[in-house]
Amino acid sequence: MIFGSGFHPTTRLCLETLELVMLESCSKMRTVADLGTGTGLLAIAAAKLGAEKVTAIDNNPLACEVARSNVVMNGCEAQVDVQRHDLTTGFPDLDGYDLVVANLYKGLLVDLFADPSFWKAGMYLVSGIIPSMEGDLLEALPSKGIRFIHRGTGEMWRLWLLSANGYEEP
Repeated sequence: MIFGSGFHPTTRLCLETLELVMLESCSKMRTVADLGTGTGLLAIAAAKLGAEKVTAIDNNPLACEVARSNVVMNGCEAQVDVQRHDLTTGFPDLDGYDLVVANLYKGLLVDLFADPSFWKAGMYLVSGIIPSMEGDLLEALPSKGIRFIHRGTGEMWRLWLLSANGYEEP
């Protein structure tokens, strides 16, 4: 009923990269924001991989309900806070987050990339990218302070792992 079963290539790319980032960084990735959480799968994975605080955000009330249920079923309620928020009208303050996971669609990614206040966290794991949209996303990136760490590919989809604000990757 809600996006995020783990079978879609973008979700698999996120899970694989999230695991690498969390395991390689050890204790560096304490705070994670999952934008467009859907079922909460990526938020739960971040908690299970050692994040102390995970904020899972979605605009769909059913997605939030499903994510909350999944968080409880996986015993992650102490780490994961599910919040309803419409990302098309802005986003919560990301200052202080070590990692932002954004498995979203093109229009929303372009809007987020173009907003300087989006770039307050340390690292960004961004998926939902198809090759034809990479140019638009590159144009929307701030001209300074963002570095590519990794580019992943799964079927027709792309994932970018980015560093912001001088954050040194693990």
